[in-house]
Amino acid sequence: MRAAADGILRSASSDMDIDGVEAEVIYTTLGFRQFWLKDGALQRACFHAYNDWLAEYCSYAPTRLAGLCLISLHDIEDAVADLRRWQKTGLKGAMIWASPPEDRPYTDSLYDPFWAEAQELGMPLSLHSITGMGPESQAMRAMGREIKPVDRYVRSVTLGDEVKRSLTVLVFSGVLERFPRLQIVSAENEVSWLPFVIQRWDQAFEDFRHMYATPLTLRPSEYFRRQIHATFIDDPLGVKNRHQVGIANVMWSSDYPHTASTWPHSREIIARDFAGVPEAEQRKITRDNVIDLYHLDLAGA
Repeated sequence: MRAAADGILRSASSDMDIDGVEAEVIYTTLGFRQFWLKDGALQRACFHAYNDWLAEYCSYAPTRLAGLCLISLHDIEDAVADLRRWQKTGLKGAMIWASPPEDRPYTDSLYDPFWAEAQELGMPLSLHSITGMGPESQAMRAMGREIKPVDRYVRSVTLGDEVKRSLTVLVFSGVLERFPRLQIVSAENEVSWLPFVIQRWDQAFEDFRHMYATPLTLRPSEYFRRQIHATFIDDPLGVKNRHQVGIANVMWSSDYPHTASTWPHSREIIARDFAGVPEAEQRKITRDNVIDLYHLDLAGA
């Protein structure tokens, strides 16, 4: 089994050493591609094998390791039961499709029991690039030995569009309206694109809400600030525009040990990108926001 860890720094200003990482939120690696399985029973069995391993692994350091279980949404009743099961083992959140199959859109009320259970259990749901059934993830699936180099660059830039669509659907379909304590995480999609998207959400809402029925009682930006979070690895523009996203909604990620990771130079990059950022804001983005979201027992450290 392999996993990627999003580190929580003790202090953005302290010297880099092994003790600088206080805790880690653990995402899957090879499990990304298992989200593409169309056989629900097979997918669930694969996810159970991974989740069993992850729960045991995290149990050796439960205050420092926060695992995210993988949940198959092919059968919602099973998904609800699985979410309860893994929450009881100590896992702190879940990963679901970055975007669902076309015939099972997130606008469908069939997901409501699952949203309700995630809300009740306090389990944030992560939408990670590559884990969807949309064209971006499926393009990654199709990558083979004969891929054109330009395609790899195009996909690298456009991969996050899938999560952008899903977030838009979750906002405008009223999912976040109906489940006001449900927490959603955009994982490994950076954050610098968010100010424009949040602005467009509000503009679209104002432009069309009198023409087309909407279940929203708040501005889309208000749902975002209340219920959506986004991680970044190396995004200096995102740090610069952090107030347009929301200080409480942004979370730094090390992505160790992936090739996209900033390790072993994470502190150097943070020092570069956070130059001039107040220490209290640095602390929230590199540490406190994650602790608050996943209810980690580190608040007094």
